[in-house]
Formats: sequence, structure tokens, C-alpha cells
Amino acid sequence: MTDQISDLTDMSMKSKQKFDGTLSGISDAVISIDKQGMISFMNPMAELLTGWRLKEAYQKSLSIVFKIINGDTRQKIEYPLERIVNNDFVITHTQKTILIRIDGVEIPIDESEAPIRDDHDNILGTVITFRDITVRKECERKLMLGEARLKRSQEIAKLGSWELDLKTNCLTWSDEIFRIFGLNPQEFEATYEGFLNAVHPDDRALVDCAYTESLKSNSDSYEVEHRIKRKDNGAIRYVHEKCFHTKDENGKIIMSIGMVHDITERKMAELALKDSEERIKKKIETILYPEG
Repeated sequence: MTDQISDLTDMSMKSKQKFDGTLSGISDAVISIDKQGMISFMNPMAELLTGWRLKEAYQKSLSIVFKIINGDTRQKIEYPLERIVNNDFVITHTQKTILIRIDGVEIPIDESEAPIRDDHDNILGTVITFRDITVRKECERKLMLGEARLKRSQEIAKLGSWELDLKTNCLTWSDEIFRIFGLNPQEFEATYEGFLNAVHPDDRALVDCAYTESLKSNSDSYEVEHRIKRKDNGAIRYVHEKCFHTKDENGKIIMSIGMVHDITERKMAELALKDSEERIKKKIETILYPEG
């Protein structure tokens, strides 16, 4: 969009009719203003989004027709007119900009400005382009909500997820895995080797073998149970890991995606049950074979 507008702005006023006609055909909303900040042109999309018709907005101040606020602070965004008409660069607003239509309806937009120049490189005005990003904002909201639900679900289930890019050796953990291992993100070296260092020393060979053998055999997946030693308090925990490999078009493994499930309570119950069974078995043997 910026390149398209930049090409259009390097024209003389003699080409205004062609200039306006071209702007009318752009899918984004377009408003052009003179050096005094008065509106000289609006394309149909700009009319639709602002609620103003060009014949009504013509020669009105931009601040009247194009009312924008910061979506977080609700503060009015002052248009940097002097900065725009006196500098040779495109300005893009990265803040959360909201357009206030003439009827009061609020529309989230992306917006940028660029100077209009004549053949002698004199600034004649400014062209403003913007687009309605309501659908994108709603998708972002749903994505953030989904991520929050996933995070909460993982916390409740004590189950975290991870990804390992074999090309870059970059390991990514979900927040729940950090909690399981008793680590802060800043304390963890995000590599496979860093992960092995977080595994209980007596189980590192087991875990490393399970993973490396799955790569050598080009398996689709693997799973393993092992112990970890929490970084924060030294507590021994039991986890169950399951991993699925992603392969390229040649069948080579390029990505590993897995989960870590804290099964300490279940494991401790199993061990307690096994210990109880052993003690009962010994008592029975003592009764049946007192001299044994």
C-alpha cells in the first residue's frame, strides 16, 4: 500500500484529474489534503468509512472529517500536519487507532500518510490511506482468548507443550512446562541440551536415547516417562512425555512437537500401592510359612 501511494504522490498538480481517478480505484480508503490541512479529495471507500461525502467534506478541516483516537487511552490523536508537509517520508501509525464516523460509530483502522509533491519536489499536500481492520481485530481477540483458555487448561491439567525446530535447534516451551520444571523463562537455555540439563541426572540417558533413537529410525512419534528435579526447590517430580515428529516432503524429520505431563501424584499412588502390596504379600508369606 505504501509503495503504491508513494508512486502516486510524485506527480504535478497538472495531473490532478488523473491522480484523483487513480486514487478512486484504490481499495483502501484515501483522503488527500492541501498544505493548510483542508480536504481536497476522498475516494468512495473513505466516504464509506468516515460517513462523509466528498461534496460535504470538500475544503473542510481534516480534524473535522477524520476524527481518530487511541483505542487504549481514548485520547484524541492530533494529526502531525506540519511534520508531514515539511518532511519527505511516509508516516505509519502503529498505535491502536480508532476512527470515529460522522454517526459516532467506532472503526479500528490501520493508517499512514505521505506527502504529495509536484515535479519540482515541492510539497503540495498530504495523502492519507486507511483501512477497516475490524475483522482482523476480532480474529486477534479470539486468538488471544483461545491462548488464554489453552494456558489455563494446561495449568489445570499440569500438561505443557513444546516444539523443537531441528534446523535451528530452537526449543519453545509453553508456560506450564516452566512451572512443571520450577524454572523462570530467563533461566532456561532454549535448546535440547538445556532441556536435558533439567531432567533428573539418573534419567538423562534414558530420555536422550528415546529421542535420538526416534530420529535415527525416522519414527513418527515416541513417548517416555522420567523424573525431573525442580530448579526452584529440588523436589523430584515424575513426568510423561509424548512427541510427534513433523517431516518434510522427502520424509526427513524437521520438527518435533510434544507434551510434558506432570504425573507425580499418580506415580506416587502407584508406588504406594505397589509398596502396600509387597508388605501384604510378605505378611501372608510369614503366616503361611512361619519357618521360611
